[in-house]
Amino acid sequence: RPLHPSDMHTLQDFFYSHDEETVRLRYGYQRDRMTGESAYKLAAVDQAKDHALGLFAEGRGREELRAIGRFYLDPSGSTAEVAFIVHEGTRRIGMAGFLLGELARVAKKRGIKEFWASVLAENHGMAALFTRAGGNSEGLGEEREFRMPVSRILRWRDSYLASKSIFRDTR
Repeated sequence: RPLHPSDMHTLQDFFYSHDEETVRLRYGYQRDRMTGESAYKLAAVDQAKDHALGLFAEGRGREELRAIGRFYLDPSGSTAEVAFIVHEGTRRIGMAGFLLGELARVAKKRGIKEFWASVLAENHGMAALFTRAGGNSEGLGEEREFRMPVSRILRWRDSYLASKSIFRDTR
């Protein structure tokens, strides 16, 4: 579901549940704090411009975040940066791919033609996802930039969801 300002504390809990590597791979640098102000800015997204989705699970009597996917609209209005973070305990089951497909559906409705993302070279999982979804990459150093036409992601999405049993009823 879309993130809301009321998810601020849940977002902070999610951040503090990560190991150092997860935080570094997501943000590109080591970050050890998520202030209330930062959490609020990340949760209180202007969903009419940018878009942020969370995958939640019930845990300890309340919702717990398991993954977040978001896009930030570029000034051109036709491209957007995408970013994902998935909890270590729920990786490799398709959450980032599911979120990428959902973000692409929203992007198409808004006229966004292309997603892009900067990925650290050692983030093999995210690089593989973007490549499978039709992305092309540039750069051979510490960071690679992927460009993914939204139309390609949407063509990839249906076969991807069919291959992941936990998402078969979401089409």
